[in-house]
Amino acid sequence: MRASSLDWTIVRPGLLLQGASQGGVLLGEAGRWTGDAVTDRVAGMEKPVKCASPFVASGGAVCAATRQQVARVCVAALGGGPGYSRRVVEMVTRPEVADDGTMRIDGAMDHTLG
Repeated sequence: MRASSLDWTIVRPGLLLQGASQGGVLLGEAGRWTGDAVTDRVAGMEKPVKCASPFVASGGAVCAATRQQVARVCVAALGGGPGYSRRVVEMVTRPEVADDGTMRIDGAMDHTLG
């Protein structure tokens, strides 16, 4: 796929959650969200979080995303949103990030999902 001339995006949620959202969406490059509280640190989000379904054995670094949140990111990628072309995008959530239809790329850059 990488060698083809096609435009593609792979969206990889950390975990999928059934039920209510645990927070807003954080996106990152492939390998960005490891489940380790130190590695996954985002400025302003250093404190461990408690999630219904934490990302792997994260020690409270990040939380699972709902299917609806994953679908929003997929639709944004199909619409040619910024930074999606020919990339793998990992997604997780954090409770202190507003679940307002905006995704944060690596915790900093905002993009409205619509």
